[in-house]
Formats: sequence, C-alpha cells, structure tokens
Amino acid sequence: MSDAHESSRPQLHGLEAWAPALCAVVGIGAACVFVAGGLDFCLDDAWIHASYAKSLLAGDGLSYNPGDHETGFSSPLWVALLAAWPRGVDPVVSTKMLGALLHGLTAWLSCSVAMHFAQRAATVAQPLPVASVGLFAGSLVAVHPVALQAAVSGMEVALASALVIALGLAALREQWSVAAVVAGAAVLARPELLVFAAVFALACMWAGHRPAWRIAAGALVAMLAWCAYCWGVSGHPLPNTFYVKTAGEGQNLRFVGERVLAREPWVVGVGGVLALLAALRFEHRAGRRMAWAWIAAWLACFAAIAVSRPLNPGVTFYETRYFAPLFAAP
Repeated sequence: MSDAHESSRPQLHGLEAWAPALCAVVGIGAACVFVAGGLDFCLDDAWIHASYAKSLLAGDGLSYNPGDHETGFSSPLWVALLAAWPRGVDPVVSTKMLGALLHGLTAWLSCSVAMHFAQRAATVAQPLPVASVGLFAGSLVAVHPVALQAAVSGMEVALASALVIALGLAALREQWSVAAVVAGAAVLARPELLVFAAVFALACMWAGHRPAWRIAAGALVAMLAWCAYCWGVSGHPLPNTFYVKTAGEGQNLRFVGERVLAREPWVVGVGGVLALLAALRFEHRAGRRMAWAWIAAWLACFAAIAVSRPLNPGVTFYETRYFAPLFAAP
C-alpha cells in the first residue's frame, strides 16, 4: 500500500478507535463460557492434529506416532500453531483458549471491515455512525452460535475464519502483498479456501484492482507446496483424509438446507438476506464492486465445499464445521 493511500485513510478517534477491541472482548468472553463448559474436544480430529503437533514439537516432524509420517491431517498451519502454542498442564483448555482468542480476532477484524465500509459510504451531507456500525457487525460475529462451538472444538475453524476476514480487510485497504500472504496462510489453514481466494482475486481484477492477482498467486503457491509435501510423504497430491472423506454417497442439498443455512441467524431471519441485497445494490450504484467480489468468492467457496464431499444430514457439527470458516463473510 502506498504512503499516499495510507495517509488518505481517515484517522479513528474515540469509540471508533476502541470498537474493534470491544468486539474482540465480547467474542473472547463468549467463547470462554464454552471453554469452561467441557474438558474434552467434541471431535476426534482435534486429537489427531494435537498428535501431529506434539510430534512436530518433539522434533519428529509431522508424524502421528513416532516414525509414522502420514498425511492424516488437513490443516498444516493449525498443526504448526498448536506446536508453537504453550500447552501447559492441560492441552485441552490451552487449545480451547487459543480458539477463543482467534474467535475474538475474527470479531475484531469483522468490526474493522464494517467500519471501513461505513467510512467509505459516509458523506458530510449523510454521515453514518461508524462506531455503531462496526460494533453491531463485530458483535454479531462474536456471538454467532456455530462460530462459538467451532472456536472451542480444538480444530482450525477459528484460525481459518480470522484469515478469511483478514484477507478482505487487506484487500479493502489495497495492501495486496499482505493479502497474498494471508491468502496463502488461509489455504494452509483450510485447503478449500483456495477457491475463495482465487474467485475473490479474479473478481477484484474484473472490478479494476489489477494487483489482486497476487492473492491468487499466494494461495496457489501455498496449495502447490502442500500438495508437494503430501505427494512426497504419501504418494498422493492431497492428504489421506480427503480420499477417506470423499468416499461414499451423501444428501448434500438436504444437509446444506437443514444443517447449514437453517442455523445461520442472518438467513433464518430473512432480514439479513435483504440487508445483504441492499448493501450490494448500494455498492453497485456507487460504482464500487469490492463487495460483489467478496460475495462471489463466498458463494463459490460455499458451493465447492458443498459438492466436494458427501454430506449426511444425520451428522451434526462434524460436517457443519467445513462451512464454519465462511460464517462471518456474508
């Protein structure tokens, strides 16, 4: 981002400056209630990632058991973060606290994105309550029920969620090199986010932001590195978990309707959908297309997740979590 562009950004004062931090506090506080609610993980996948992280910390590389180097995990960045995160005497509580902090970060970033849009739309003739807009958006993310469950699941959902919103914020600020790095990290946190990054980059380029190609490049480099590692270890370009979880048949449309969309408050209340359409119309009339690029990326990634594996309506959070990193985007 150029110095001229940086200096043109309005300076935040008072409540506007504190709004993101307040949203983070709400998010962390809400997640901590869930931390205290159980002393185990709701998914065995959390223990699988913890085992790989333990081996990595012990100097045995990415192995499930000593000397057993297999690609039985799908989030290398989450494994690396777990290895670096202090475990303390209780790895369950420490991992859940890490998720709670990342959930708070997602709320912080969501508030910042909303405030950016509000600042851009406000005029002298029609001022907007920027702080209130940011607090409202950040608080909605902070108390999202699926996100709170995901944050303390011991899985990478909160990390991936934070990276998705960070990608949007970097693009809004036209920090394209930062956005490229974030996109690469997002893919290493959740490989399906390659679709989000690629579609977002293409849509931004269509909207006139030519440097957005860096987003796609960063995501692609990360994915190729991950595929190269998987190929070298197991002889397959994707982790073993992909081939196991894509076997069989599912009822994907029914699952999305009953287990995903039906649990999204902004969808169930209808008002959220209407607000989203109104926002897109406002952006279009103002000659801006970043929001359109963002929603196009969200829809494409949502669809890619929905068709990439069989989904069973009888399964609850175990498969719903695949969609959870996208919860804050719309």
